[in-house]
Amino acid sequence: MSNTHTHAAADRIAIGAIQMEERIAHYPKESHQPIIRLTEYIRTQLNASLTRFLSLAREAGVTRAQNTWYQIFAGKYFRTNTGADGVMQDIAIIFDYIEQGIAKEGRIPFVETSTWQMVEDYIDAIRAPNNVCRIGIIVSNTGTQKTACLEEYRWRNNHGTTARFEAPATPRLNKLLLKWVKCYSPRKSWKQNSLIEIELRAQLNEKKVVIIENAQRLYQQNRGAEQEIFSFLQEIQEDTGCILILCWTRGFTKTFLNGSERAFFEQFVGRVGGADQILSLPEKMPVKDLRKVAAECGVEDIENALPLLKEWAKAEGKCRILFSKLQKAKRYAEADGSQTISTEHLEQANNKSKNVFILNEQD
Repeated sequence: MSNTHTHAAADRIAIGAIQMEERIAHYPKESHQPIIRLTEYIRTQLNASLTRFLSLAREAGVTRAQNTWYQIFAGKYFRTNTGADGVMQDIAIIFDYIEQGIAKEGRIPFVETSTWQMVEDYIDAIRAPNNVCRIGIIVSNTGTQKTACLEEYRWRNNHGTTARFEAPATPRLNKLLLKWVKCYSPRKSWKQNSLIEIELRAQLNEKKVVIIENAQRLYQQNRGAEQEIFSFLQEIQEDTGCILILCWTRGFTKTFLNGSERAFFEQFVGRVGGADQILSLPEKMPVKDLRKVAAECGVEDIENALPLLKEWAKAEGKCRILFSKLQKAKRYAEADGSQTISTEHLEQANNKSKNVFILNEQD
């Protein structure tokens, strides 16, 4: 006799993180975060397809039977509060394989710079269980490694607890709701905003961290104190207890603290813990961070490379230019069969007239 629940799970994970958490509540506690992280990865990165996941697992060398995975995700695998070690080990192998695959795609590795430490420490402090203030604000200019750090934080804490998304291009509540709820639910469409809000509130609790980038887009000019979206953010944060991290450009801070809507935004300042608790990221990457980036990217002669790295880091686009040039230099090095990046590779990357694909013409 077939298991209809398992059969339905054969193709898709059709539930969000909070429902999965409820489904496996009786599992050994130490297995909760790895399983939820894996199911969230499948839902968000593999289009909720368990077929694609099973293929990925086999590529990683995990030969656990497909029916076993179905039972695990259906909440029907562990009958007692023991025996999770093997499952957690297999999940760790799969994520190691995923990370190795990312590294092989020619991407520059994530580097734990001082900016990363600031972002991680700031969010960790806000999400501490006894912390009074549950809203944080991160301010930076473009090209300061902010987005990379926030995405890395989401990746490392993606046990169904941390979501990150860009604020919609236009300040409309329904657009915000749609982008937000997609972080948790596989559902594609909704008939009413009220239904989206019901689902969103069901997914949020005091353990959830929500990072909204470019939050300055949510500001409605000429609306005075009638800032519908910011009022909604304040309300849903208070009602659910979730941690809310708003990230915006340095210029919007002037509006936030000293604009005509200052009286309205003052309530946000209080919930952050005061203006001095707003995290302002450095505009320039410190030299010690440039050295660390160079070392982890495999640059051979770091001291001689520093002038060029400094030039890239202060160019328009800043860190984006720096990492883009380093990525190009890495590809030149790989084309030469080199494991490290030489000064010559850096100079080649700096020459805008060259194209990395020219190097392959000799093959």
